[in-house]
Amino acid sequence: MNIYNITFGNYVRQLRLDYVLGLREFARRLEISPSYLNDVEKQRWVAPKAIVVSKIAKLLNADDKYIMDLASQSRKDIVADISDMVQDSLETVKLTKSNPRFSFKWRKNKKYKRFLNVNEH
Repeated sequence: MNIYNITFGNYVRQLRLDYVLGLREFARRLEISPSYLNDVEKQRWVAPKAIVVSKIAKLLNADDKYIMDLASQSRKDIVADISDMVQDSLETVKLTKSNPRFSFKWRKNKKYKRFLNVNEH
């Protein structure tokens, strides 16, 4: 696997194959459909919700932080631990909102907008 082209899907697929787990069996253990898992592994769908990603990490003995980072990248989402750090810092929220580089792109993102508004109060 090319370390510069690692995506959530190909990372999960490689780990699953390393554990000699079939797609159907792994999907059954995750309680998701095999076709959905196949689509995630082939980047047709973004990474699943965090609870499923946690199950994947546990079943495949993957690094929790790394797989969550790949999942966030797949969803084009704010990485969970970064989000937590920012939420705990009102100063970071203010700096982010005032930075013109982020203001246009992120202000359109509803999730980020709610996140910033919650932390202003």
